[in-house]
Amino acid sequence: MPPLSAFRKLAIHTWAAPNQPAIYARLELDYTAVKAYLARHNAQGITVNHVITWALARVMDRYPNLNRRLHCGRLVQRNQVDAFLTTHLSMAYGYELSGVSIRDIAGMRLPELSQTVHRAVADLKQNPNTVMRQTYRRLRWVPTIMMRPTVRLLDFVTNTLGLPVPGYPVDPFGSFILTSLGSLGLSDAYIPLYPTARNACTIAVGKPKRQQDGRWTVIVNATLDHRYVDGADLARPVAFLKQIMANPEAFFQMEAA
Repeated sequence: MPPLSAFRKLAIHTWAAPNQPAIYARLELDYTAVKAYLARHNAQGITVNHVITWALARVMDRYPNLNRRLHCGRLVQRNQVDAFLTTHLSMAYGYELSGVSIRDIAGMRLPELSQTVHRAVADLKQNPNTVMRQTYRRLRWVPTIMMRPTVRLLDFVTNTLGLPVPGYPVDPFGSFILTSLGSLGLSDAYIPLYPTARNACTIAVGKPKRQQDGRWTVIVNATLDHRYVDGADLARPVAFLKQIMANPEAFFQMEAA
């Protein structure tokens, strides 16, 4: 990894994890070619969230400076692209915001990613013994006054020391967090940075919308951590993301090689 710039060092040590280091970005992506491509391949079950997750994994694989984590005040390169996709659980006490960790996405074909997500979400909803649900169950018993030090201790042990804690996931949020806005009836929203996530961004994906000229577009809102990236770091990754969306025939892998 190349030496850190002066501003990168300043950014890492100026902000706590995170306080106000957010950069907000709104992209309106042309979804027309992707929608037509999926229709031609009868790609049932592949949603816009799967497409954006897969595309972002390719972007981070090509531009690894977006795929780092903070460790003891320095940026460390991740070895693979992982994602955390949020989902809601219906529990006896009400709705619970949770999610699934999908590992090593950059090496997956799009159908494989879609199937993996569907299986993981089904398991999370049906299996009370998943690591994420065990964690929630245990944390609900922690007294409110002890919640902050407990979370900080778990973060330190698992993310800083790298030691496993039974029933608590290790680095569950991976390279980025993605939330579906379409399922919530929203087209635009910015998701806050999560302090213990240790990744560069959270992504919010809206529902594809047909424009008056017949094109389909999708809004993708990103909240980025300024300790990891600058605006200048985003120009080429954004251009590559648009290239993927405009040319699915060249990038998508619907069939096995």
